[in-house]
Amino acid sequence: YPYGVIPRTLAGKTVLPVTDYKDGMTIPLPSKLADRQVTHVNVVIREDGSAEGTVALQTIGQGALAYYSGFKKMTATEKLEMEKNYLKPYSMEGTVNLDNSAKDNGPERYELNIKFAVKKFLELGNAGGMPIYPFLTRPLLHEIIAYTADFENSPYDFSCSDGVVEEYYTYEFPAKVQILAVPKKFSHKIDAMEYESSYKQEKNRVTISRVLKDFSPRPICPAAMIAPSKAAAKKILPDLKAQILYTLSE
Repeated sequence: YPYGVIPRTLAGKTVLPVTDYKDGMTIPLPSKLADRQVTHVNVVIREDGSAEGTVALQTIGQGALAYYSGFKKMTATEKLEMEKNYLKPYSMEGTVNLDNSAKDNGPERYELNIKFAVKKFLELGNAGGMPIYPFLTRPLLHEIIAYTADFENSPYDFSCSDGVVEEYYTYEFPAKVQILAVPKKFSHKIDAMEYESSYKQEKNRVTISRVLKDFSPRPICPAAMIAPSKAAAKKILPDLKAQILYTLSE
């Protein structure tokens, strides 16, 4: 980002510098795959279905700018109120602590660490399935794939961007839970994107990784990219919807 983080809509636009202007000058694009979001989710589930854990989010580029702008003018009182109401969209009760005190937090790079303790994180009935998603943070990978899968067919070129989204999970289940199945590893690749996931079970501990790399040429993508990108996204969606299946030990 030679000029800091600027809106993607400005990339490639013609500029008119005050000095040393040359015909054809444009606002430069950021380096390839400059936008990146990495999320680490660690959850320990108790015998009664309650849970506690942490979520560590690191974002670079456009995502960082969004978090920086959101927290920049937030007062301590507003932050406490935000923590108080953080679980309401999830219909859960518990506590949440937001830590955005990393020294290098700014518009180009931002880190948010969340600690939580919640009641009824998981309904431990006779058997069930637990979805895998970045609890308490924006499910960016899911949003990108769902949006791409539903992208409207068009004969026209369209605005696009590239980047990397990484998600890593660790779930620890209580002793009374028997894990029946975890999803199988999956990968899919086309010219415009690459996705890979892995799932590993060790007794009652499950670790997961999901990584999406978007290689879109940006800032404008050809209409010919729409069909293969939609098809790829539709193949990836089932993996994002896959669940950890479990039952209760007798």
